[in-house]
Parts: sequence; C-alpha cells; structure tokens
Amino acid sequence: MNKPEEEQEKKYCTNCGTELLGQFCSRCGQEDKEINLPFRKIVGQLLLDFFSIDTRFFRTLIPLLFKPGKLSEEYLNGKRMKYIPPLKLFIFSSFILFFSISLQNSGNNFLNENETPNENTAIDSAFQNIYDSLSVTHADSILTHFQEENPIADSILSHNISHATSLDSVSKEISWWIVQIDNLDSISPSDSPLEKKLKQRINKIAQNPETFKEKFLSYTSQLLFLLLPVFALFLKIMYIRQKKFYIQHLVFSAHIHAFIFVFFVLIHFFKFIEYFWFVLPLYIFLAIKNFYKQGWGKTTLKFFLITIIYNFVVLLFAVLILIFTFVFF
Repeated sequence: MNKPEEEQEKKYCTNCGTELLGQFCSRCGQEDKEINLPFRKIVGQLLLDFFSIDTRFFRTLIPLLFKPGKLSEEYLNGKRMKYIPPLKLFIFSSFILFFSISLQNSGNNFLNENETPNENTAIDSAFQNIYDSLSVTHADSILTHFQEENPIADSILSHNISHATSLDSVSKEISWWIVQIDNLDSISPSDSPLEKKLKQRINKIAQNPETFKEKFLSYTSQLLFLLLPVFALFLKIMYIRQKKFYIQHLVFSAHIHAFIFVFFVLIHFFKFIEYFWFVLPLYIFLAIKNFYKQGWGKTTLKFFLITIIYNFVVLLFAVLILIFTFVFF
C-alpha cells in the first residue's frame, strides 16, 4: 500500500531529525540545502548568494551614509535581514578601501616603469652633470650651458647660487650633503653590529619601497580588527550608566568604522570630496548623539574626549606598526 501523498512529502532535518516546516529547521536552525550538486549548479548558487549580498549592501549603504546612528539602532532592534551584519560590513568596506589603495599603487608603479623622460628628469640629469664636472675653473662655462639648455631651471639655480659667495661654496655644500646621504646607507667596518643591521635594513627598504608600503598596509588592515573593540570599549566606559551591553557598543563601533572606510574610498575616487573633510567628524558626532540619545552638551564633551583618546591610540598603534614593519621587513 502506498503511503498517503502528505506523508511522502514530509521532510526531516538531516542534522537532528526534526520534521521540517520550512527552509530552516525549527529546532537546530540548519538550512535544508542540498550540497551534492553538479558543479554548474553550485556556481549558479554562488552567483545568487553574491547578488543577494550585493543587494543587501546597497540597502545598507543608504542609512549608513545618510542616517547617522540609525543603522545600529535598527539592527539592535531586530531589523537584521535586510541589512548586512555589522562585522561583514566592516570587513567588506575595509577590503574595498585597501584594495583601492593597492590598485592605485600598482597603477603608479606601472606608470613609473613606462614613463618617458620629461622636463623634471632633464633637470635632475643636468644637475647631476653639473655636480660630476663641477670645478672652479670650468664652473662658468658649465653654468652658462646649463642655463641655456634648461630655461625652466634657470631661475631656480640662479636663486640658490645668489645665496652663496661663489660657485665653489655651492659645490662644497652639495658635496657635503651627498657625503652625508652616502654615509647613511654605506656600511663601515667601524660600525657597531646594530648600526650595520640598521643600515642593511635601510638599504633593503630603499631598494624595495613599494614592498615595504604593501607590508605596512597589510599590518594596518589587521590592526583595524584590534581598534574595533578598543573603540567599543571607550564607548562602554563613556556610557556606562546607560547599562548597554558591550555587544551593542561593538555593533555601533563597526558601523562607525565602516562609514570611515566608505568615506575614504569616496575620497580616493572623487578627490573633490576631501574638501568636505568636516563631514567625517560631524557624522560621528551626530551618530553618537542619535544612538545614545543624550543632550548636546554631554554629547559634545564625550565626543571630544573619545576623539582625543582614540586618535592617540591610533597614532601609537601606527608607530608600533611602522617599527614592526621595519624590524621584520
């Protein structure tokens, strides 16, 4: 005897065995999702998931940019499905920021490798030729030739020489500076082991400046995950009387940092936005005011205290990262 049609259509959770009444198990929460699928269907599912996240991102972006503090308030009040979770938003926005920075660095490297000589390089070359051939007996002829060939640098050179008593003194001063620079990265037998190691590291960084910059940015992006809970801790201390849980401050902190990242991404692509830099502190101030709902006076005082302390911590961490990158480069 065949089972009734209703019995045949019943489905059970493969994790806990509970009867399924929808897409997710009502007991353990596992999704009723088939993973043993052909590759083309898996790719299609990934694409659907991506566009779903993308749609939620744009729904999240509007309140994030134009309603300070509103996104955190709605998320903590239970309206979560239409928004990207705070931590994912934080990671996604930071990724976009550092990706755009690395993309610009790659573009600059490409341009530097393929650029053609211009007036600046011609001026640099002319100065080098002057230094290589500089002597008191031939100074006048070299200077006259340089001024004729490089009219753009004529005024610069004339201005610098006007402050010296003679061309010979200019030569000596240039020579002194070049010796100092050479001594900075040249290793001498009389140097201590520490000095030798420092000079070797300086030489390595000078030869690979872009690699050093990339490592610094990589460590900085990792540091952001430490700054997120630190900022939330400052908020917890400042608003300890409100009896909010730490996770609530953490959600708000994630949204604040996400806005900062998006703001810098916009500056990166639209340079004119940097003239509206005041929007950043104004947004943070309004977000704190709207989320914690205190008066203008208390909010202003706490905003300045948080800003001073947090900027000091960021500066301290940045110096530590710079030292760490230098030591382990």
